[in-house]
Amino acid sequence: AEHSAAMWGADTLLVFGGTGKSTKCFHSLHALDLVHQRWMDVTPQGVAPPPRAGHAGILVKDGRYWCAVGGGNNERGLSECTVLDLEEMKWVSRADALVAPPV
Repeated sequence: AEHSAAMWGADTLLVFGGTGKSTKCFHSLHALDLVHQRWMDVTPQGVAPPPRAGHAGILVKDGRYWCAVGGGNNERGLSECTVLDLEEMKWVSRADALVAPPV
């Protein structure tokens, strides 16, 4: 519950974070292959973000980056933006991923 989800390509659904029956928050990433109806654990490179639930997620830069914003961990609210580079399958810094193009 309280996870975020986004399509990755045409046939894979990514699910990040959320809580379980114990209200423990998670920072795990799972993928559902919609063609074969199989779940897979995904372990991106880089430093994983803190566990969270109740956050929002959005794909940016033509679907290259998935940003998870806000939420909480049952102790405090989380205001940072966590970014997953879907091409590299790596957690990256917001500054590296979301640099505005030159004008």
